[in-house]
Parts: sequence; structure tokens; C-alpha cells
Amino acid sequence: MKDFFRIVCSNRLSALILGIAIVVLANRLCSAEKPDVAIDFSGYTAYQAGEIVKGMYGTSRDPLDHQWQQFLYGGFDLSATVNKRLKIVFGPECELAQAVYDLSQATNYSADLESFDAFFKFYLDQMKGTYSFGDLEDPYLKITLGYFKYTYNHDVKSLGEYLFRATAYPGYILNDFASVYKRLPGLCIESKPIPSLKVDVLLTSETSFPVGDFTPSLVASYALGGQENHPLVDFGAGISATRLIKINPALTTPKYPANQLVQFDTIVGAANDTTILGDTTYFSFAGTKIMARFSLDFKQFFGGPGIFGDEDLKLYAEGCILGTKNYPVVYDSILRRIPIMVGFNFPTFKFLDVLSGEVEWYNSKYSNNYQSTHFASNKSPLPIGGASEPLHDAWYWDIYAAKTIVHGLQIMGDVGRTHYFTTANLSFYKDEREECPSHGDWQFTLRAQYSF
Repeated sequence: MKDFFRIVCSNRLSALILGIAIVVLANRLCSAEKPDVAIDFSGYTAYQAGEIVKGMYGTSRDPLDHQWQQFLYGGFDLSATVNKRLKIVFGPECELAQAVYDLSQATNYSADLESFDAFFKFYLDQMKGTYSFGDLEDPYLKITLGYFKYTYNHDVKSLGEYLFRATAYPGYILNDFASVYKRLPGLCIESKPIPSLKVDVLLTSETSFPVGDFTPSLVASYALGGQENHPLVDFGAGISATRLIKINPALTTPKYPANQLVQFDTIVGAANDTTILGDTTYFSFAGTKIMARFSLDFKQFFGGPGIFGDEDLKLYAEGCILGTKNYPVVYDSILRRIPIMVGFNFPTFKFLDVLSGEVEWYNSKYSNNYQSTHFASNKSPLPIGGASEPLHDAWYWDIYAAKTIVHGLQIMGDVGRTHYFTTANLSFYKDEREECPSHGDWQFTLRAQYSF
């Protein structure tokens, strides 16, 4: 049975058929016993375009200036709600993408001519089942199992959400326009033990190398004051023990020479100041991340939304420790592993849905790069550094705006310098470094989206 699922899920078309079959089968079985089953269908389509005005192509370190990008997206959710408590959702998604390459190095890709054309990517957006306990309008407990989109900070528009969109060793952050969430496979238990307090307990499986390790996480939030759905202050905190349960410890903590740090101790005053072999440290992909955040809604000092939009006048911030353990020499300062972002929603008096500005400080001494975990022959938690890397700038920024034209149709856009990575057709051509690594780099993106 295990081999059956491994073979089926390794084929994208088979996975699509399997997901539809699960929903249809659940509907058939439940309908045969009780007729209280509701089927719902929703979806969206979007066109997105923009330009990397000034940046760098990571593989060749060449300038990437005025690089146009465009995408088409489409997806749907097929859901079956059983007896009002169990909801099963299957959602495939498709992307028509335009690869970004350094054309000065075009000869490197002559064997793969289709890489210069737009290409389709089919993937699973979500496939999950959720069971609710208590009041269906406000359940005190929800259990979700499957592959789901998870977010804990609904205020951020681009930067932030570090607990699951960033890694510890090596420490890199991934941003993507209009996707401020992380798809996670596993289990999520949402509870509301007391009014205004929400607690999520997660056990999820890692999908990047080394694949399969399990990560337990705890995320909590508490709302204080204000009005219903518009709290004055919202506090949040979380901890994620990344890869605490290791499927293959030899992969999670590789013990080969390229992944070790040998320390030497010198005994001063001994014969010829004797140097002896000290401790040997092996770097590990495992690590503990700790997050804290808050938001303050200044509208509540004026009696509520009133003339303001729902998102106007919000100040919010988030910080995260990407790995609590220090390693000698390489990861020697915890201050180098703490990204901090602050955002503010400017008042537009309901003309726009939201207009936000966000800034981030992330003073890592290494570039935002996952080459050592994806492309190196001996994959390791060590960062990529050296003279060939671009000069890192600690400050990131983003300005985001969105407006609903009519029901279902929304226009959104942003401009800034974020942790954005370009896309490519083949995984070994994919850029392993963010496109705007240095001071003065920036890009802009526009998107029109229709949802039903």
C-alpha cells in the first residue's frame, strides 16, 4: 500500500485524479448514509506582470536590469461539507510562467531550448480535511489534516511570516507576491480555550532537503480591546522546533568533512606552545525558531472604522529568531539571525482596500541563498559566502496597494526590495539567490485577479 501511494503521488496527473476521487468518494459514501452533504466549487484566475528594475542574476552574478516578467495563474477548490462539520477540500493550481535567465550566459542552456519559452507548472494548492467542534459559526476546536495553506499574521502584505517562510541553518527567507502563507503537509489543531485567545498546534513534514523530517510548532494570538473583528491590540507568538523528529539523522546532521568545524586549543607556556585538537562541531539543518508579533489598530481611538477602511491606520510588527543555537565562527551571533519588520496601513478612506508600507532589517552576514541545500553535491546547513557573493544590504522595503473594482475583481500591486526569487523551467536552472540582494536594487509587480 505504501508503494502504491508513492507511485501515484509521484505523477502530477495521477495526484490530480486521486484528489478528485477522494472528494467524490467521500461524497458518495456520506450521501449513502445521510443526505446532509453540500458540494461547493470556487476558483480564480489572475494575470501578473512586473519588472526587476535593478537586480542581479544569482547563478552568474551578472546585472539583471529592466527584466520583464509575466505570469498567468488559475486554480479551483472543490469541497464537500459533510454534516456541516467535516469539510474536505481539493485544490489544484496552474501557472504559466516566463523564465528569467542571464542571456549573456545563454550558451549554458543551449541543450534545453524550451527553457527560453514560457512554460506551464501544475501543482497542488491544497488537499485537506477539517473537522469542527462546537458552534459552527465560531468553533472552539478545529482539526485539519492534509496539505494546507497556513498563515498566522494576517496583517503582513509581503515581508514577515518568518516562522514558516524562513529557515534557520542556513538562514534564508522566501517571499512571493500575493502569497503571504506557507503550504504545509501535516496536522494542525486550532483551538480557542478562552475568549480572544487562539492557539494552534502543528505537526508538519518538511518538503525541502532533507525531506520528511517532522517539525512540531506552537502558535498563539490574543486580541485585546476594540470591537468584534477589529481588536485594538493583537499579540502573537510562536515557536517551531524545526526537524525535531529526524527521519534520517545522517542527512539532517551530515557528518562529512565539508560540514564540520574543527577547533584547536593552544596551551600557552607548554613546550613550544602546544596546539591540541579540540572539539569537532557538525552543523545541522535542525534548529529552533521563535517568533513574536503585534498589531495596533489606531481606528479604535476614533470609535471604529467609520470613515476609514477596515485596514486603515494599522501599525504592525514581527520579529523572529532563526535558530537559537550559536555555532562557532559561522553562526556565532544570534543578532545576525533575527529579521525584524514593521508595517503601517495608510488611511485611504475606503478608496483602496489597503495601502501599506513595510520595512525590514535583517543583518545576516551572508547573502539570502539556498544553494548549499538545493544544488551542492554535498548538501549542508552551511551558508554560501565569499568574495563572489553580492554585498548584502540589511534593509528591505515594500509598498503594497489593493483595490476591489467589483465583487470578485481585484487589482493589486507593489514596489520594493523583498526576498524574491525568480523561476525557471528546470530545477537545476532555478536561481538560488534573491534577485535584489544589494542596496539600490528594486522591482515592481502588478496583478489583476478574478475570483468566484
